[in-house]
Amino acid sequence: MTKPLLLLTLYVFFTSFAYSQNPDDYRGGWRTDNPNGSNHTYEFTIAGETVRGIYCTRCSDATTLAFVDGKLGPSGLTFTVTHVRTDGRTEYQDKATAKFDQGKLIVTGESPRGGKFNWTMIKDPRGPDPLPIPVVTIPPSNVPVLGGRGGPQGVGPAPAAPKPVSATPPAPAKPAGRSARPRAGTCTGSPFLPEG
Repeated sequence: MTKPLLLLTLYVFFTSFAYSQNPDDYRGGWRTDNPNGSNHTYEFTIAGETVRGIYCTRCSDATTLAFVDGKLGPSGLTFTVTHVRTDGRTEYQDKATAKFDQGKLIVTGESPRGGKFNWTMIKDPRGPDPLPIPVVTIPPSNVPVLGGRGGPQGVGPAPAAPKPVSATPPAPAKPAGRSARPRAGTCTGSPFLPEG
């Protein structure tokens, strides 16, 4: 009786392992390769089984951006695409699934705006577009604020970093004619309070 139970356990373990999905197959950018029709782009990030990302049609137009939330499971991705209005409220949601198959992503789903859809997507090797301005990590104290720079081609080099300012204020000068020892009950050394 224990031998069949052991074989069944091993079968279930190995078949679930063989059919589990590799998150790296799904991560990154995916797009339809449709020169004569509408383009669709997904960008997926995956942490554990949680899927997040964005969806867009004309990605240079922020009004086409939508938010992706879903899960990675044994049969691929299951996710919701939330399209928002310009005021941030939800306009509508698409429900979709995606399955990695021989280097392509097969996305199927349904939208209240366009009905059922089925797209074969290819991996987008370009990655995100570089920003036209220098990217800085804040808060190093010697990083300049980028004011008026950037744009499509940038406007020359970034301004030079300002000289660091000492965090310790200079010691106050001793007033002439007074002793170095303060009187009891007086406050000295403060630039904000009068002495005496």
